[in-house]
Amino acid sequence: TFADTTLISSTFRAASLLQNSGVTTTLTDNVTLSGLAGLNLTVGTINLDGLTIDTSSGGGVVTLNGATVLQGNVVITRGAGAVTFADTLISQTAEYNNLTINGAGGGNVTFTGEVGNAAAPASQEDLGDILVSTGGTVTMNQVTATSIDVTSSVITINNTLNTQIAGGGV
Repeated sequence: TFADTTLISSTFRAASLLQNSGVTTTLTDNVTLSGLAGLNLTVGTINLDGLTIDTSSGGGVVTLNGATVLQGNVVITRGAGAVTFADTLISQTAEYNNLTINGAGGGNVTFTGEVGNAAAPASQEDLGDILVSTGGTVTMNQVTATSIDVTSSVITINNTLNTQIAGGGV
């Protein structure tokens, strides 16, 4: 797909979803992919608005090559495919949205860019809970979230790990 702005606002089922250019892509409903190519978005900004991305039946990858914003809680269910966030990953301002990565397989999970935004006022773009229940090697750089729960054989944190209570309460 080649477009400046792409919106997928209803359930999407296909072998794969590939986008090689664009300014903004927004997914607002569940995405189910059955091929090895899975989901591969290369675009300036990727908005994920409270949905499930499921690549488990084909063992496909999930690769998000762009600044990614969770506009609602997001679940990624996969088979053996890797999950890669190749740029920053933040929550919609003041929402502390959750990210869950699960499934039967255990491909690597990689967060290349900053997760949460420690520099935002009062950490307004931090994630809520991050749960990675399956993963070969999980690699994170700077991470700021309410909580992080990772079940993996190898966990690598290359920079800073901050967890905090959303809204400053206990």
